[in-house]
Amino acid sequence: MDTATAIPVETTEQRSLTPLDYMSLPDTAWSWAKKLMHLALLHQEKALSLRRSIRAHDLHTPFAIHPLQCALAVLSEPGLDGELRVKLFDVLLHHELEVQTGIKPDFLPRPIQEMIRSLRCLSRGELGWSAPPEIRLAKLYSLTFNVLDGEIQSESFTDFLGRLIQDAETEFGQLNIVDMGRLALSRIAKRPA
Repeated sequence: MDTATAIPVETTEQRSLTPLDYMSLPDTAWSWAKKLMHLALLHQEKALSLRRSIRAHDLHTPFAIHPLQCALAVLSEPGLDGELRVKLFDVLLHHELEVQTGIKPDFLPRPIQEMIRSLRCLSRGELGWSAPPEIRLAKLYSLTFNVLDGEIQSESFTDFLGRLIQDAETEFGQLNIVDMGRLALSRIAKRPA
């Protein structure tokens, strides 16, 4: 490679993560890209342990892939209102941040922080179904990608995922994530016992 055109690679020691001022970023593709990069670096460089920096299904994929998948999928969902997509983008992008890195998402607007807390509290039990429809939808994104990635293989999640799929279809109509959720359900059903 010609050294004149080589791009210098920063090492972890040279690069310092600075807080991203989320409040000042407009909702544009460039600001979303900044958020995606910032989140990926936080998960990579601030993980509480090596185990928390990678996905369990292959022990090689960076953990940040999960929130990135979820956030990009909801951002590109044509069946959802634009404002809701942007809100859920921030929620899904940051929904694992505190657990994986110990960093509280207090740099996000308060309503987004509250949605993340609600999402983390949503469970398979009946209490979880009192969460607002958009939180249940966010859970569908997260659970669907966990199943598709092989992070969750247990049939005990089939009822929960099935209910989330039906709920999303009732509340929001036909969405891409509904089809993806059905695909995830079929993958669980096909796994050998």
